[in-house]
Amino acid sequence: MTAIPTPASVIPGRLEQMSTRIAFFIAGFGIAAWAPLVPYAKARANLNEGTLGLLLLCLGVGSILAMPVAGLLASRYGCRRVLTAGTVMI
Repeated sequence: MTAIPTPASVIPGRLEQMSTRIAFFIAGFGIAAWAPLVPYAKARANLNEGTLGLLLLCLGVGSILAMPVAGLLASRYGCRRVLTAGTVMI
């Protein structure tokens, strides 16, 4: 028979750990759903390999540039608000 968890038996940091896992799952799911569509987007937009490569490079560079901004926003508004806004935008 399993014991019913009480507030005193909850491991500290467990909720934060679960929310971090969920946030990474949502981001990974968004990329996994988008990546297989790249060849179709390439064909529909009539892009050559060089232009598509540059576009994908710009997405990565934009992500790297956004990381310090996300850190500043998290320190100012809190991680929960920034993660919620980022998840909604994804």
